[in-house]
Amino acid sequence: MTAIPAQNSAFRAYCGLRCDRCEVYLAGQHGGEQARTTVARNWSARYGWNLTGADIHCSGCRNTGGEQFLFCGNCTVRQCAIKRSPSGCAACSQAICALLTELIALEPAVQKEHDQLQAELKNGAVLSAVGKSEEE
Repeated sequence: MTAIPAQNSAFRAYCGLRCDRCEVYLAGQHGGEQARTTVARNWSARYGWNLTGADIHCSGCRNTGGEQFLFCGNCTVRQCAIKRSPSGCAACSQAICALLTELIALEPAVQKEHDQLQAELKNGAVLSAVGKSEEE
C-alpha cells in the first residue's frame, strides 16, 4: 500500500489539520515574543478568546510528551480519537460525528483536511497511531 508522505502525516492532528501549518505551532516553535503576541491577538479576535503571547505554545496534537495549545489540549475530538481511533478521525468508523461537526463549525478548514486525508486513506495510504506514515 502507498503511505501518506511523512511531511503530510507526521504533524497531522487527529481531526486532519496540519499542525506544521498552524499559526500557534509555528509561532510557538519558531517565532519570538512578537510573533506569539500577534497570533494571540489574531486568534482572540477570530475566536472570541482572551489570549496572550504566553498562551501561544504547542508541540502538536499527537505529541504526548510536549505541551498542547490550551484549545488543542482540551479538544474533545482529540480526546475521542485517542480512545476510539488512534489513527485519526478519517479512519474512524463513524466518519464525521457530532464532535467533528462542532469543530468544523469553529474551524471550517478541518472539513477540507479531513476529506483529503480520508481520500488518501481510501486510495491505500496508511496512517499509524502516532501520525507517521507506514507501508503495509
